[in-house]
Amino acid sequence: MFLIRRSDRFRSITNLIFTPNPHISSIQQISSRLSTTPVEKIVTKKSAVYIYNNAISFFAQQKNFSKAKFVYEDMIADGVIPTIHTFHSLMENALQASEDWGYLQKYYMKQMELHGYPLDLVTLNYYLRSLSKHKKYSEIVRVFRDMKVSGIQPNSISYSVLIQAYGSLGLRDKAHQVLREMQINGQKPNEQAFLPLIRDAFVSGEIDHAFKYFDEMSLARVIPTALSYNLLLSLLKDDIKSTKEVYSHMKENKVDPTRATFNILLESLINGKEFEFALNIYNEALGKRFVSPLLRRLFFTDLSLDNTDFLKQVLEKLTQERVINKDSLPLLSRSFAESIFIELIKIGQTDEVIELFWNFLVLDQYSLSKSIFNYYLEYLKKQTHSQEIQIRIENVEKEIVKQKMYSHKENENENE
Repeated sequence: MFLIRRSDRFRSITNLIFTPNPHISSIQQISSRLSTTPVEKIVTKKSAVYIYNNAISFFAQQKNFSKAKFVYEDMIADGVIPTIHTFHSLMENALQASEDWGYLQKYYMKQMELHGYPLDLVTLNYYLRSLSKHKKYSEIVRVFRDMKVSGIQPNSISYSVLIQAYGSLGLRDKAHQVLREMQINGQKPNEQAFLPLIRDAFVSGEIDHAFKYFDEMSLARVIPTALSYNLLLSLLKDDIKSTKEVYSHMKENKVDPTRATFNILLESLINGKEFEFALNIYNEALGKRFVSPLLRRLFFTDLSLDNTDFLKQVLEKLTQERVINKDSLPLLSRSFAESIFIELIKIGQTDEVIELFWNFLVLDQYSLSKSIFNYYLEYLKKQTHSQEIQIRIENVEKEIVKQKMYSHKENENENE
């Protein structure tokens, strides 16, 4: 039997897992159990390692870098020998870190060696991925070379990171050589291995080569995901015909578009003045509940503000969306919506569009600024007098009075 004496630091870790059931791993089932656990807990060495590893894994999943290191140090202080799984969890944890990632990973790799574990492929892949995340491309090349010298055979993850590094360094020939070496060595390339090659070919103006790499993915039995299609769409965004073809290909292959897909498509279509197609894409985004304020903002560009028919359709759709989702947050930010409303008046957009936008504003926003009411009032007073205009003026003036009364009450409450 093995005696664990819990230190003061160990007491402070409130989410440590003390359960012998390896199947209980969901966050909902991880609770603060230290308060109900005796200060001294008699367990076997195997159970002690399991407890610590479970806690480290949990904090790794939670991206809590300091607590994972905290638990590891407590583990060593209590005389519990870490396993290779301990270090893999710690390296995974450090991969997610934005600061101190280099220190953490080098520290854990040094600890591995101190405990008699040689650096293995899993550990080095975590390190390579961290280097890639932080754009340390020259270091990736060095680590990869050292891996091979040490007799560690790279896998698809290692090769993919190296290809990305060479691509980012502008060494496409070397990246291509690595892809071939990867295939010769029996490693199946993944999507990440092809993306740097596709991107670099586009940047170099070699469009045919880019599509050739895309086709090679299929030959290598790599199924392109939205990541690949989004890359193509972003690179082709100035070519409307190709953009439509890529999106059509994406749908034919039953690849689900992401929010990024719709962002790229709408920006491309509106810049290309393909307003009708842009509305169709917006409807698709609505159906998938992928519509964000950014997607809506794309409708109100300098290219579309003078397109009366398009704006009318957009405002009708936004108003319908607002009516359906009565309790949701505003569809557009107040400052952005008000700035667009002012711009529409300045460029002399039709009164029909101005009224549609105003009605949408009132429906969409919890409150509007005093200045926007006054701006709209001045606009209305300059219009040809009619009964309808008079009614709109009176409604705006009522809202201005309400605002003044509300503001006065707020001041009184503050004075009290």
